[in-house]
Amino acid sequence: MNTTVLIIAHAPLASAYCDVASHVLSGQHKQLFCLDIEADADVEQAVTAGIEMLQPTAGGQGALVLTDCFGATPSNIAGRIAESNTQNRLITGINLPMLIRVLNYQQENAKALASIAVEGGKTAIIEPQAN
Repeated sequence: MNTTVLIIAHAPLASAYCDVASHVLSGQHKQLFCLDIEADADVEQAVTAGIEMLQPTAGGQGALVLTDCFGATPSNIAGRIAESNTQNRLITGINLPMLIRVLNYQQENAKALASIAVEGGKTAIIEPQAN
């Protein structure tokens, strides 16, 4: 069973990540959910919505929650959602290579997938040298 992945970010970033993942992977991913947080979002409603997104799919194995910027409102919401199941994992600083790597290894459990996400995100950050 694939690990559920939930992206929570400042609007419209979460949806944009889902759209580009669908484009790059030709819609081959499953159990990917996105929650855009608007500037005037009701935090409690957003937490409830995120938990409800995970309930039918994550089950006891947990989910991987990805967010954009540590300490910002989407990250705080993501943290509360991640805490709803002790098997869930939260990673901040999402980037596209991280997401693609995660979706390519989605058969791993949430804990292993969190490590894969961090490594994938880090190795994709480079400063190319000019010729």
